[in-house]
Amino acid sequence: MASFWSNFLDDYILTGKTVNHPYKPKESVIKLLDNNAIYIKCDMDANADGSPRAKIIDPQYGQLGTSLIKPKWTGESNYVNAETIPYFVLPSNFTSICDMPYKLKELLGDLALIRWRNQEVFAICADVGPANLIGEGSIKTIEALGENPWNLDKSRIIKGLPFGVEYLIFPKSTANIPVPSTFDSIQQVGAEVFQKSFSFLAVYSLTTEEMQQKSGVNDIEVWEIINAPTFKTLTDLNCRSGVGTEYPILTSIPANTVVKNKVLYTPGNAQVFNVGAKNNGLWFMVEYQNYQGFVRASSNYIIPWRQDSLISGSPADNMLSI
Repeated sequence: MASFWSNFLDDYILTGKTVNHPYKPKESVIKLLDNNAIYIKCDMDANADGSPRAKIIDPQYGQLGTSLIKPKWTGESNYVNAETIPYFVLPSNFTSICDMPYKLKELLGDLALIRWRNQEVFAICADVGPANLIGEGSIKTIEALGENPWNLDKSRIIKGLPFGVEYLIFPKSTANIPVPSTFDSIQQVGAEVFQKSFSFLAVYSLTTEEMQQKSGVNDIEVWEIINAPTFKTLTDLNCRSGVGTEYPILTSIPANTVVKNKVLYTPGNAQVFNVGAKNNGLWFMVEYQNYQGFVRASSNYIIPWRQDSLISGSPADNMLSI
């Protein structure tokens, strides 16, 4: 899965309005963001609800049903199966605590991006939990985040995730579209919702595999690249008016041009820099491994840059600027 979280997103979250709440764990954080997204940092208890085996694998708390049901839920069974579908749970009084102008049931089916130790997955809101606790996710959510909630023979779920799980919820994201009902469709629709909600941050990234899948014979269309640790520029960056070699080169920018607005980016400690251009229609020809392609230049777009990929000369001499 592509990496959607970035330091730009972290900075934006810090600007959100903090909500005072009664939930356990007490150190949990809830922030309301200006673009109507909701940020939560808490833990994630393992939830088996909706699984046909719920009462067996979680005899103390497991329920055969979930709050999200047909007809809004269009999956194979009547309920959302915790073993196959990544979902999360919200407290029953969540919308009132956050002073939202709608009821919690209106959030059922809505999407969230969930992160744990640099692992990410999109999930849907499928269940309602106790009014005093926050932080639950399905078995599939925990597995997709790279952890194991099971005992040795996978006959019981015995643990969730400790404090530090981050939830980025998109309220009303499925108000006008069907709720995605498979793991793959949740990831696809989630990515679309995320990009629409946070397009102003330009934080979407492509994995190496996704870049290769989009590649043509001689070029690849690369959109909003971030977090590509081995990314490098060509010796000269050719500015074109559009994507593709059929567009005329407007100008060439040497790779030894001094950088402006350089910032540090993690993970990977890769250096990135602003490639902003006065004309948002300009595109840079770039190279990733053996693929050539084009990246649109604007004040919000960035290209990852590694010290060990510099062509020659001192670091200052090899940073790009417009």
